[in-house]
Order: sequence, then structure tokens, then C-alpha cells
Amino acid sequence: MTKHNCFTRNSAEPRQAKAIETTETINALEGVRLISVNPEVEGERDEWRRVTELRQYKKQANEIRTGNIIDLNGRLLQVTKFQHTQGSGRQLGNVQLELRDLKLGSKHLERKRPYDMVEVARLEAKPFQFLYTDGSQLHLMDPQTFEQEAVDGSLFGEQAVYLKEGCVVSLNFHNGRPVSGELPQIMTMSVQQAEPYAKGDSSSATYKAAVLETGAKMMVPAHIVQGEQIVIDTTLHTFVRRAK
Repeated sequence: MTKHNCFTRNSAEPRQAKAIETTETINALEGVRLISVNPEVEGERDEWRRVTELRQYKKQANEIRTGNIIDLNGRLLQVTKFQHTQGSGRQLGNVQLELRDLKLGSKHLERKRPYDMVEVARLEAKPFQFLYTDGSQLHLMDPQTFEQEAVDGSLFGEQAVYLKEGCVVSLNFHNGRPVSGELPQIMTMSVQQAEPYAKGDSSSATYKAAVLETGAKMMVPAHIVQGEQIVIDTTLHTFVRRAK
């Protein structure tokens, strides 16, 4: 009796079986940086292209938030400001996005209708510990491998002013390349400089300028004095409360 191999009866079957296997791998690991598909091998380029496409997903414009990274005509752009203007009557209003080009550093505005679909980049986030600054370069350490990585400070945008030695940050990778960084939204900082508290000032209504331990400037309530620990929001750049 002649034994038949399922991969020799039909020349198209091996490719079909391989496509199924690749699809299962993609479905199981969607969003994870895959290395099992080699774009340099003939026949696997389509699968690699599909993997790359799966790293992206779509959101409505009114679902976009500050910090999201979108793909606009092949360029990676980070949303630095988001504003949804409500319309009147049957008008839906519009969404205005302030974007920063992650490669060039340039900024520009993009206006969308609320239900326009926007391509959002799917990123791989890894925790790092901030060590020190050397010029425009930030030196970070992987807390698991202890390997160090130097990245440009612009990756952290306006949050960079809150970087302090030892704090844990998130570095976001796209196709194996760091494209942006994030600090924790809530952090505790010490007040390095602040005018003395004057009796009669309302602790809730009167604010004054203060300098934090990293050199960042922030408005704080009048009752906050030099040397105090405060909790801040690094995304909104605002005072939250006095630290316990």
C-alpha cells in the first residue's frame, strides 16, 4: 500500500498549512513583537506584513487620548494635547489633536470628526529605572537584566522635567525601536523653593509659584512651604495634594 504524505498530494497544501500555523501564532501573540516570521525569507514576507499590520489597531477620534501614538500616513505621531469641541444641534463637533512627530520632533495640529477612525500604534512597553542625564541623553537601566540604554530626552516630552534619580519609567518600543517614554502619572516630589506662607492666605483659593526638586516649576497652594513633600500629576502638570 502506498502511503501518502498530506504535503505531497497537493503542492498548495504546504503553503496553506503554513498560513494556518502562522495565523494561529499571530492570534495567540497579537501585540507581541514576533520573531518567528522572517521577512527576508521568500514566501514569508506577506506573513510579516500581516504581523506588522496587527500591531496597529483603530480607534474613533473621540476615543484618542493624550499620550497615544498614532500612525498617520506612515509617520508615528504622539498626541500631546486632545480637545473635543461639542457641536450644536445635529452637528457632532470636532476633535482637535496636537501631535508631535516622534522622528522629527516637529509639532502640528490635526482636526478630525468624532467618528473618524484613527490608526493607533500598538507598542511594547518595558519598565526602566532612570539613572542620570548626560546632555540631551537620558541613561536608563533595565531592572531585570541591568543593561543600560541611552535615549534622547525628547522621548519623554514635557514629562521629562519630573525625572529624578531612581524613578521607574516606561519605555515604549515600536518594531524594536524606542519611540516614546512615560513617567508615572502620579509622583511625590519635594518642594525646593517656595515663598513663606503668610497668614490670611486661603489654602484653597490662593496659589503661588514653587520649584520642585527636579527644577520643574509648578503652582501650589499658598500653605505649601519649602521642604514639604507634595503629590503631583505629571500629565496635567498640577498639584494634587500634600504628601502623607
